[in-house]
Amino acid sequence: MATCLVPAGAARRCSWALVLSLFITPAGLAQWSYDTSRGTPPQEPAKDSGGDAHDGVEHVASRTPWNDRSASATSLDPSPALEQLSNTLRSVVEDIQPSIVHIEAQKQSKDANTAGSTITEAGAGVLLSIADRPAILTNFHVIRESREDAIDIFLSDGRLIHPQKSWWDESTDVAVLGIESAPNLRLAAVGDSSQLRIGDFVLAYGSPFGLSYSVSHGIVSAKGRRNLDLGIGSVKIQDFIQTDAAINPGNSGGPLLNLKGEVIALNTAMASNSGGNDGIGFSIPINLAMDVAERLVREGRVPRPYLGVGLDPDFDGRRQGIKALESVRGARVTRVATGSPAATAGVRAGDIIARVNEVSVEDDGHLMNLVGTLRLDGPCKLSILREGKPVEVAVRLQERPGTF
Repeated sequence: MATCLVPAGAARRCSWALVLSLFITPAGLAQWSYDTSRGTPPQEPAKDSGGDAHDGVEHVASRTPWNDRSASATSLDPSPALEQLSNTLRSVVEDIQPSIVHIEAQKQSKDANTAGSTITEAGAGVLLSIADRPAILTNFHVIRESREDAIDIFLSDGRLIHPQKSWWDESTDVAVLGIESAPNLRLAAVGDSSQLRIGDFVLAYGSPFGLSYSVSHGIVSAKGRRNLDLGIGSVKIQDFIQTDAAINPGNSGGPLLNLKGEVIALNTAMASNSGGNDGIGFSIPINLAMDVAERLVREGRVPRPYLGVGLDPDFDGRRQGIKALESVRGARVTRVATGSPAATAGVRAGDIIARVNEVSVEDDGHLMNLVGTLRLDGPCKLSILREGKPVEVAVRLQERPGTF
């Protein structure tokens, strides 16, 4: 579990927790777990309504039986706008479904009560072209500590395949599963997550509670969510899209789609006080995920650069009335590590970093993301405000040491 997603002063009144949207399949859930022997999606068990004709609920079926042709029933005529939206959603779902995969990864349990036993964790993934080859994009935490031969990938037509190779990046929670080319693979289209706006309609695909190929809908609730405690502590580069589309345990690795049917994010986590969907889900922007995925497949790893500075998490240049920062918040340097790239470039404590390569810095977490996603051999120009005066600094990046 994670810390509450509210100010520290309200922590005692809060029961919200941030959890990865991964479903762990325990023994005895055969009714709901994915049927690995047949490769078919599960069906929800039938439930008795437990009511009667006098329970106060209007039972439409008893008033107008479906097979009573003589009954006078009136059907509502949906508005053209709603009908068009429904047709669009149906078209997107039908088109993307062959590109969705259900993933089951076998791992050794670390629970003290079941140590040594094998558990299965279920998630999802999406078929894409990555580095000019078909591959599956998913979350690292879905396949963490699983061998390739212990990862089952179920295609939408029931075929079972295994990855030939896997790559991952803990800093972003992105993983790629390399597969052999197979007949009739449908690769999904990739969108541009930088064009997303708050309020845009989205669809979330995944395997909530093991129910494979499930889809939900909602909107983009917010962008740029950072500094979230995901419980595992290794996801250092965060720029999450927040959505109210239902994301539950098992949705991890599934795509978030726009109404063009393009993948615009990777479902990863949720904030919940119940263990299920409470309308606050988080997805990795596809621009970030694909940049990482391409580098993983082509280069084998993603080295992370760093500046070597300490930052003030509470600083906001706009609120402090700094005229030069009217349109950006910036990040204030509190210390500079000796021998670091920032020290070599002449960055000082008290400097306010306003831009990185002309991109405005929103806060300390955003600065870490901007630098952490740069290439070691690429440019890094810092626009700094020092004692009220603008200063330009060129930094020669180095790979982040394990101790920093």
